[in-house]
Amino acid sequence: MEEQSLDIPDLLKLILLLGSLVYLVGIFFQLYISIRQDKKFKFKQVILILSTQTISMIITYLIWTLWSFKIDVMFGPLLLPALASELLLVPIFLRLFKYKLKINKAYR
Repeated sequence: MEEQSLDIPDLLKLILLLGSLVYLVGIFFQLYISIRQDKKFKFKQVILILSTQTISMIITYLIWTLWSFKIDVMFGPLLLPALASELLLVPIFLRLFKYKLKINKAYR
């Protein structure tokens, strides 16, 4: 039986396909926090989203290549390495771009 291999561009396309739900939720969460605090859509938010998603895909690739757990990388429709990288990076990048994560009635 032959062993199939993927080169890096094919693996990145696969990461984009399988992690699309996680990435979309991360984008919507960042948009929600940033628009709620800025009241307008700005170029700063575009840079925030693009930088977060780019670094998140790179970290997802690294986690996936080093995956040694006995569980599968997919948990239903969620790509676990993408979920881990989004949960790590979204709060960090929001903080770097001077947004507060505390959501309560004080922002209303």
